[in-house]
Amino acid sequence: MTAALAAAAILGAPLGHDHVSISLSDLHTPWEVIERRVRAARRPTSS
Repeated sequence: MTAALAAAAILGAPLGHDHVSISLSDLHTPWEVIERRVRAARRPTSS
């Protein structure tokens, strides 16, 4: 369970099917990889 899921549940709005969490920390991940992940998360899915 992530902190985001726990906080949402406490606030009465649990995260369910369509949500994404992407760390924006570039400490160990190159910024280009983070940008690619954000772009991929913005694309609609077919399901």
